Amino acid sequence: MFKDTRGRSCFNVFPDIEGQLNFSILYPNTIKAFHRHQNQEDWVLCVYGDIKVVTSGDDTEEHFLTQGDTLRIPKNTWHGFQALAEKEAGMIYYCTKKYDPKEPDEEREEWDKFNSWELEKK
Repeated sequence: MFKDTRGRSCFNVFPDIEGQLNFSILYPNTIKAFHRHQNQEDWVLCVYGDIKVVTSGDDTEEHFLTQGDTLRIPKNTWHGFQALAEKEAGMIYYCTKKYDPKEPDEEREEWDKFNSWELEKK
């Protein structure tokens, strides 16, 4: 279990499967952004709560996920997550490749590079 001020995560939950299955809990209003992978796709499932996902490839898009919603994040697409409202959000995400600490397939950018993370208030 990995813990920091943004939440907690379990990585490689089933080590014998192809790819890597992870589970993360995002603390309220937490932003985890931005990174991308050259050699893997991510598949996200919102287990509970509400999550804003920002993706940036050819275009920058906002996706809003709630319990049961899924999203495919293609290779070479910048992405980040935000737990919405004043509650935690849980997500499972499947990565098509296992993380290799000797050769990480991950690039990072500033958390606000592609999005201001502000929500429209009505």
